Amino acid sequence: MGSGCGSDDGDGKPAGASTIGAPGVWFDGLALYQGPKRTLMVGGTPGQGVPIVAGRDALFRVFHAMGPEYDGQPVTAKLDLLDGQPALEVVAPLAPNYSEGDLQSTLNFQIPGGRIGDEFGYELTLSQPAGGRADNPNARFGQKVAVAGKQNTLRVMLVPFAYQADGSGRLPDTSPEEVERYRKRLLALYPVSNVEVSVHDPVPWTTAIGSKGEGWQSVGIKLYGLRNAEGIPPDVYLYAVFMPTATLGQFCNPSCQLGVTLLNNDPPDVGNVSLRLALGVGYPEVAQDTAAHELGHAHGRGHANCGFGLDPSSIDQSFPHPKGSIGDWAYDITSGQMHDPAVATDIMSYCKNQFISGYNYEKLSARGQNVNLASVIATPQPYWLIAEDGLGEAEWQQIELSGLPSGRQVEVTARTGERGSFSTQGWYTPYDHLNGGWLLVPASVGDLKSVEHRARGALAVIDR
Repeated sequence: MGSGCGSDDGDGKPAGASTIGAPGVWFDGLALYQGPKRTLMVGGTPGQGVPIVAGRDALFRVFHAMGPEYDGQPVTAKLDLLDGQPALEVVAPLAPNYSEGDLQSTLNFQIPGGRIGDEFGYELTLSQPAGGRADNPNARFGQKVAVAGKQNTLRVMLVPFAYQADGSGRLPDTSPEEVERYRKRLLALYPVSNVEVSVHDPVPWTTAIGSKGEGWQSVGIKLYGLRNAEGIPPDVYLYAVFMPTATLGQFCNPSCQLGVTLLNNDPPDVGNVSLRLALGVGYPEVAQDTAAHELGHAHGRGHANCGFGLDPSSIDQSFPHPKGSIGDWAYDITSGQMHDPAVATDIMSYCKNQFISGYNYEKLSARGQNVNLASVIATPQPYWLIAEDGLGEAEWQQIELSGLPSGRQVEVTARTGERGSFSTQGWYTPYDHLNGGWLLVPASVGDLKSVEHRARGALAVIDR
């Protein structure tokens, strides 16, 4: 029916005219969409839903009902946001019935993010010229709603790997146009006020990267080392991107791994700074969705149970919707598209038609509010990092961590040249899509030669 972003003369009335609440019209419901639906009101009762995020663009929809008193003539919908700025206004006739999937069947307002602050207050009126008719108080509604999500920015640094294992030096596309595609996809899915995507200088890479996960742990370790070596800020998520073959079809013949990340959920509120990283292929057909999915793991999100090949241990058992559905209607603020829960699946699934569920949107919102909090400055401590590929091979590296290690605490049987075999504590973080993972062992144990521990229920024996 139309979207409003203009203003009236300040009092909601056409010059020289008297208006009343539109006869025979009332509000069946009101909703705000910054992604997944947030019900503001239904049947006259204030609603609930996903958090409202300050500074994020939004769609405000009016779900109307009407009786025989409505004359079919255009109504003036006025939305006053109580922020001292001009009201938004739409003038249009009302559709006989509305459908949530049909934006043309409702009155809509596009709200700029700058008009959503620490509180979201509004007054909505549907009016018509008086013409001697009685006023309708049911054509007015207003309330103030708390804004749980403070302004925050998701910062991602793309790290292109120049693939030299085949002599090509092939680089993924990180042109301004392609970077903007990454930015818009992340902005559509993540509950943030803004997304900033920067590009690191290309990293020369001579180690082969295979379609079944071969060589991926080496990329992860390289990415891991960049943060400390270059002083990359803790709120920046690093994302390695590469193209081992010229086309996606060549790489995925007959199947392939598109990305991998360590599930960064310990501690659950912020994760581990050192593990704010992910990696994936840069083929344009899948690059942006792969990045959004893998960065979801870096935000501590597990898999939604939909699609073939999911490791049962990687599935989020608390995900509430069957078949990975997004659960409720959602709106893409970057494209203006509505997403139907009957066909759309969560970005953390393996299924098609991906968007973001209210469940994961809320979880991501909580993480986004915490990643920029000041952290306790601690003296860096040395650790052994053993990156296992799940096939008995591993890369060994000594690193320093300023905070506590992340991952599940495990008992490790260690062997050094000085002490022989002994038990010690380690921390294990499995990959999201591959066998194997990262094991951290305090470097104070000495010059490690081998480790044994339980990973995914099986005994892993790794020799250096």
